[in-house]
Amino acid sequence: YKKREPQSFSVVNDTYGNVQGYVQRTDDGKELQIDSRRMLWHVYQPEQDTDYGRSALITAYTHWWSKKNILPMRNIYIERVAGGFITVQTIEGDLTKLRGKDGITLSADNKKKLDDLVTNAQTSMGAVLPAGYELIVQVPGSTDAFEMSEMSCNKGIARALLQPNLLGFAEQGDYGSRGQSASQFDAWTLLLDMECGELANLINEQLIPELTLWNFGPDMEPPK
Repeated sequence: YKKREPQSFSVVNDTYGNVQGYVQRTDDGKELQIDSRRMLWHVYQPEQDTDYGRSALITAYTHWWSKKNILPMRNIYIERVAGGFITVQTIEGDLTKLRGKDGITLSADNKKKLDDLVTNAQTSMGAVLPAGYELIVQVPGSTDAFEMSEMSCNKGIARALLQPNLLGFAEQGDYGSRGQSASQFDAWTLLLDMECGELANLINEQLIPELTLWNFGPDMEPPK
């Protein structure tokens, strides 16, 4: 068994829209003609397109794309500011003693040492600062914007795939009950049964008649 990309297949129709066969485009640019009797072609949501249907992932794409871009932003936020960042500033009470013509007087050597300190600071380190300066860890306010956005995207993906939120595939929200989850499970099972019925019709309409013809001849009716 070898995997084939679904987008490499296309339907060949006659003037009246009847399926005459299928074409597969290979990686080297060739087009392979496939007999319709040797192909099982399942169409999801055929009311949207009788030949190709409509993928259930189309409605989920926007939420997936948003989540895909939100996660790197959250990781950048955690890396840069979630643990706080260090600043060095003058102590307000000593400004009159240290202020010169160009601001706070600080030698180039001490300035370089302070820059290295801020760049390479670790959680378990200690440091002696020049007089009039203090080391401050700036910690921004916490935010749940990323978590809320991710939860919203998860719910959007689950709803696009017709998965109720109380089945455990996405965040359940603030409210829920066993009766409500049972009702959602029944509705979800009904949708799955409908899809299973379409797959069963595919087998009965496209595969079973051919198998019956090859094994029992044209006089035998295909079983239902």
